[in-house]
Amino acid sequence: MSLCRISFSTRQRVFNTIVRGYSVTSDADLVVIGAGPGGYVAAIKASQLGMKTVCIEKNATLGGTCLNVGCIPSKSLLNNSHYYHMAKHDFINRGIDCTATLNLEKMMEAKLSSVAQLTGGIAQLFKANKVGHLNGIGTITGPNQVQVKKSDGLVETVNTRNILIASGSEVTPFAGIAIDEEQIVSSTGALSLKSVPKKMAIIGAGVIGLELGSVWQRLGTTVTAVEFLGHIGGMGIDMEVSKTFQRTLSKQGFKFLLNTKVVMNAQKANGQITVEVEGVKDGKKDTLECDVLLVSVGRRPYTEGLGLESVSIQLDDRGRIPVNDRFQTKVPSIYAIGDVIQGPMLAHKAEDEGFYFKILNFNRNGDTCFVLILCATKNLYDMIYTCTGILAVEGIAGGAVHIDYNCIPSVVYTHPEVAWVGKPEEQLKQEGITYKVGKFPFVANSRAKTNNDQEGFVKVLADQQTDRMLGVHIIGPNAGEMIAEAALALEYGASAEDVARVCHPHPGADMSILWLPVDMLSLNMYLLLSALLFTVAVTELTMDKNGCGTTKACLLKPAGCDPNLDCTIGIMLYMTGPNQLRIEMVAQTLIPVVQQQYVAVAFSHDPVMGDDAVTECVMSNMGQFAGWEPEIYASFNKGKSNDRVYLNNDEHRTLISNISSEVVDDRLVCHFTQQIVPQIDKKNGLLWNLDKSFYIMGATGSAQPDG
Repeated sequence: MSLCRISFSTRQRVFNTIVRGYSVTSDADLVVIGAGPGGYVAAIKASQLGMKTVCIEKNATLGGTCLNVGCIPSKSLLNNSHYYHMAKHDFINRGIDCTATLNLEKMMEAKLSSVAQLTGGIAQLFKANKVGHLNGIGTITGPNQVQVKKSDGLVETVNTRNILIASGSEVTPFAGIAIDEEQIVSSTGALSLKSVPKKMAIIGAGVIGLELGSVWQRLGTTVTAVEFLGHIGGMGIDMEVSKTFQRTLSKQGFKFLLNTKVVMNAQKANGQITVEVEGVKDGKKDTLECDVLLVSVGRRPYTEGLGLESVSIQLDDRGRIPVNDRFQTKVPSIYAIGDVIQGPMLAHKAEDEGFYFKILNFNRNGDTCFVLILCATKNLYDMIYTCTGILAVEGIAGGAVHIDYNCIPSVVYTHPEVAWVGKPEEQLKQEGITYKVGKFPFVANSRAKTNNDQEGFVKVLADQQTDRMLGVHIIGPNAGEMIAEAALALEYGASAEDVARVCHPHPGADMSILWLPVDMLSLNMYLLLSALLFTVAVTELTMDKNGCGTTKACLLKPAGCDPNLDCTIGIMLYMTGPNQLRIEMVAQTLIPVVQQQYVAVAFSHDPVMGDDAVTECVMSNMGQFAGWEPEIYASFNKGKSNDRVYLNNDEHRTLISNISSEVVDDRLVCHFTQQIVPQIDKKNGLLWNLDKSFYIMGATGSAQPDG
């Protein structure tokens, strides 16, 4: 056997090892089925580390769904449609006068150009790294054999020591609805429409449906999403983020039918599609008409034609290939990664698995045992090999691959973007984990403010005892970029304080991540050095039946409240910046939230601030901000704006803004931000004591909502 030596340098990541030329009893050391993000990464890395590698791809171009009809083309359209929408509706607010017209054909050409460059780049990488490429359908015919049926009908057999399945996923069909990719489309067809439809209906308000719906909504389409669940964004999204996301998209023109299912097949007539839907809870039926129907109910593992039955590999109840922690199936020489196994169906998840893919114990007739481990850490690839009687296995041969699916981020590339990593708050509650919460709104971020792109917030969840970060959830500008820092923090088990001690550039959107861990450093109010601003840690005031909680905040049952009604009000306070206090108040009533009825939640200060400093947020029957009722507004003499009120006295200046409300399961929730710039207490030299500063009142009544 021939020997060649490669120099090794940890800094330069060049490996010092001996690579042996294999005998001709095998055509390849590794056959990869599928050239998507998982498959092509694994193929290239294996080849770089001395393995004779062949990659089989059924499509004419490399890159899989992601590069051809998924991540890449959709992001091109999302980006360019956003520019068009800004030119059409927002440039004028930025001092730019122009007339924007849409050239859809040109936009599609830009999309195709991006795809062509990236798929062509993979072909060049295959060539440069000596990865064999076979275009055809790969079928496993034995533990060490794959047959490739080419487009010309010829069949080629490849003998291999190991097989890696990276065949990806396909669109999940919807029973009774036939996709033609023209009027009734999957995500693939939605990326290539020839014209902008007037109306589009989407079955499914998950990530894919919302992204593609955003593209066409920006270009002028009226979009309605039908979702079986009671929230948008799919599984894993934090419910608070989901609600904010829904409100934001609704403002943009999206329409949502939640807790709703499609009950009849789509009917075509006169160029229109008719879909009948039904409420999941109330059974109420309705009919939707649209020009284009997008079926977006998820994806399923693609295993058709793989020949798994020939090696007795059975799928699990969700159609996935079972593997162990080394991505190894029940057949020792066959491995699987990506969408065909457990875990989120994400391109970067497949890349991670391809990166860490381990092929162990390459036995060559008892002569040589070759062990390849693609990294125990994310930054160093270890090539460990052994030759029986000559070399000993070194390093961590046989160790489990390190990959934590909890640390894989998810992103929705709408505007604003939504991103998360780790566990949502709902899961922490289900698991009984004690945690603390911090939130920071982009409205208080200087970069977001100057860019006039300030919707959303950052939410950090950390362990109550250890301060270890458990989850980060973002809705706002550049959330997809910001989440990388959070993923790194979770991967290395960082605490909130660890992140707080990292210096972030100013101004920058990622400073929003900085403020939150700072906020978590203490569960008590602390002073900033300027002595002009205050911040407070996450606080929850728990009210008892008598109306007063364990803190000095007190709940008062409002005068005139029907004693037969439950007028309980709860309050949560969040410090959202160095001088931003977010107050969430909940009024719960047994009165159905219907027309002619509302609940007014009043916020007041104690005499330190002055009893006359009162604001009220009135909630309409639909949970939208109803404006200021005339009789309520008349009580104000400090401010004259529907969305903000200034309250002043000799010691403090307060701005209440960002007022909104919603009805959630008959719970009326009022949201607003209070910005306080207190003065120094002349006696004590300290800032105003928050513990003594609030009490809460509530009232019920009936009136015609304003709007």
